[in-house]
Amino acid sequence: MEKKLQQSVDSFNAFTKFSRENELVWISVTAYGIALTALELKVKSIIVTESQQEENNKGVTRTKDEQKSEMANEAIGVAQALQGYAISIGDNDLFDLMSTSYTNIYRVKNSEAIAAAQRVFDTASALPIASLQPFGISATVLTTLKTSIENFIAVAPSTRNVKAHRLVLTKNLTQLVKEANTLMRKNLLKIARQFKKTNPDFYAGLVGNAKVIRHTLHARLRLTVTDAKTKNVLPGALIEIEGTELKGMTDMKGKCTVTLVPAGMQTITVKKTGYEVYVMKDVEFKKGKAVTAAIAMEPEKVNVAQPVVVVSA
Repeated sequence: MEKKLQQSVDSFNAFTKFSRENELVWISVTAYGIALTALELKVKSIIVTESQQEENNKGVTRTKDEQKSEMANEAIGVAQALQGYAISIGDNDLFDLMSTSYTNIYRVKNSEAIAAAQRVFDTASALPIASLQPFGISATVLTTLKTSIENFIAVAPSTRNVKAHRLVLTKNLTQLVKEANTLMRKNLLKIARQFKKTNPDFYAGLVGNAKVIRHTLHARLRLTVTDAKTKNVLPGALIEIEGTELKGMTDMKGKCTVTLVPAGMQTITVKKTGYEVYVMKDVEFKKGKAVTAAIAMEPEKVNVAQPVVVVSA
């Protein structure tokens, strides 16, 4: 994959990972959940297309099992998106029709697997593509699924078609990245603006992860935060890089990743209600590298008020 496209895919992965780690923040916002699932489908299609492109460029023939697994993964992604669409229009029959799993395609006979994947493709193709777009299904996604089915049927594509196939894959890959970028920036970040006041740390984390990560210019910070006394992980701890607008918040596992940290010496502060502020000074960040650290926060000292003695004249 081209470096520029890979950087975009890295940002999609970071964005979806951060969103899933902080699911409790947005779980009640249905539109955000739908858009996030749509973005994850795009990423899945990108991975499948990139795999096809790499094999095509190398002239390597994938095994039948690998191609079957690829077809199953892509079909399940589209089927799940169709279920989301079915829920939105109240179509129980469509929802039930698309109730399948990876095992139901990969573990069955080849003819049954092809029929199941083809049923997903035909169902999606028969619906207005404009109605499916909000759920992540586009013409390019359907092309990727169709290619996966055809590759499995043929087992190995003809070598004389490799060059033409390469051009199609490159075009599809670029289009999928473009669609995913639109989903992340114009849908998810737009919906997430409502968290700017109610949960500013979460919103700041989304914005930071949505930025294209240029590994040669910036570094990453990975922290795990725990309670110094109980050793339990601490979710909801705020991480800040002093002198910058970079912020992060630990997830339910006490972990946080802050991207786009400028190279050089930085000061990191970690804050959480009920705990002493933790400061890390002169932490060196190198271009393209990650700094990983485990932090144990001390509970805040409670000042016990002295009893007031009232003296009467």
